[in-house]
Amino acid sequence: MTKEKQMPAGKSTAKEEPCAFLLCDYDEFKENTYRGAILRMPRGGEIRIFSDSPSGDKYLAQRIAEYEKWRLCVSSSWDNYYADAVNHFA
Repeated sequence: MTKEKQMPAGKSTAKEEPCAFLLCDYDEFKENTYRGAILRMPRGGEIRIFSDSPSGDKYLAQRIAEYEKWRLCVSSSWDNYYADAVNHFA
């Protein structure tokens, strides 16, 4: 019988990719105050993407992260933004 070596809790043997964070900059409950997508880079700094299309901005930020091979954590601010936009038209 072989004894498996257990990793301490919270540890991983896989090499982890750097993690970037994607945020939606707007005033909550006011989707018309959209100020862009903010991509916070893993080693500091941020990229702000702003156009007439929030979905397009989000898509571009996702492609940047994919190109750079960053794992992407998407903030719930995007869910809130889309929910506010839907409620505005309901």
